[in-house]
Amino acid sequence: MSGPVPLMLTEQVFDRLARGVPDPDVAAFVRRGAHSVTRLLLRTVAEDPAAASAFADLAALERRAPHAVARVLRHPAVGAWARVACGLTTAGDAAAPARMRAVAASAAARAGIAHRAVLPADDGLVMLPSLGAARTDETAGTVVVADGRLSVDGRPVPHDTGCETPHWQGLRVLRARGPHGALRLTLDDLDPFRFPSHAAGRLDAVETARWAAILRGAWTLLGRDHPAAAAEVRALASTLTPIDGYRGGTSRAAFGCVATTPPRDPVTFAETLVHEAQHAKLTVLLDLVDLARDEGVRRYPAAWRADPRPLGGLLHGAYAHVGVAAFWRRRHAAGGGEEAHARALRWWSAAGTALATVEDSGALTPLGHRFAAGLRAALAELSPHRATAAPGRYA
Repeated sequence: MSGPVPLMLTEQVFDRLARGVPDPDVAAFVRRGAHSVTRLLLRTVAEDPAAASAFADLAALERRAPHAVARVLRHPAVGAWARVACGLTTAGDAAAPARMRAVAASAAARAGIAHRAVLPADDGLVMLPSLGAARTDETAGTVVVADGRLSVDGRPVPHDTGCETPHWQGLRVLRARGPHGALRLTLDDLDPFRFPSHAAGRLDAVETARWAAILRGAWTLLGRDHPAAAAEVRALASTLTPIDGYRGGTSRAAFGCVATTPPRDPVTFAETLVHEAQHAKLTVLLDLVDLARDEGVRRYPAAWRADPRPLGGLLHGAYAHVGVAAFWRRRHAAGGGEEAHARALRWWSAAGTALATVEDSGALTPLGHRFAAGLRAALAELSPHRATAAPGRYA
């Protein structure tokens, strides 16, 4: 496998990214950046003898079927696993480097190229990232790709890998169509690396249908009233992972994954998609440059959390809520009423307060100050043109 995808973070892209507004060039750069980071992590994992042979197989597959390999590498759980295998996260898995075999097998299956591998089983499931999992009573399963067909322990996997059979649990795909194109999100409720914490279990058919219906409503709303934000969500989000315990989250490890509790309604889900797209952009930037020099010990108050946050969390929150404030401002312009105006005011104020704390921390690097200035300019553009008493009290 060749090295990381070459990247050039220009001043123009950096400044446009700092403003936090939907931008197709920024989204394209972020996607390339995330892919480059994953490839670099894989090359690091391959230094472990347990992963070297599978990495060589993956490199050979890439030469023959680059698109199939790229599709697997872009699956969020693959990047999350690679960080564990490199020791970059606290989540431990002694067998993590050996999971390179599963990545190569998934790529071979997508490409229909002959392949054979013995993969470990976790809780009775042999996981093929981006595809699904085979049930087994053994500690491992034999994965074979022959004549373009995938089988595990001699049992064929359906052509449509999103199906479910007595021996196979596929990763289902949720699709939505809107005024400006379609959105396709893989529902990953199986992979052990799908999200670092709070990941919920397998959804049944009724729960899946409910998620699909709310996604369709949210996508229609975004495409109709927020076309630029919709384009950014489509570029950056690839996977949906249900979680327990809190409303939503984005992991630096699992780029492209939108992790959230069951949304109440399409508007709430649309807001979540915009929110998580903001986080995704910043996670990639922070993989490439240092915006702050902070030991992570100090904690700062945040308007959106009861517990104080580290500086990095505060910066993430400020950036994400600039996007959320813009979302609610557009909702108000689209006829969302005083509640939408109040929510725009609330999140504009919260983002501004958090950004001021970050700026006063004394921890920002020169690039961090430049980033903060761009975000401050975006907040100035979002400054409420009117603030009636009613939305002010609501906010």
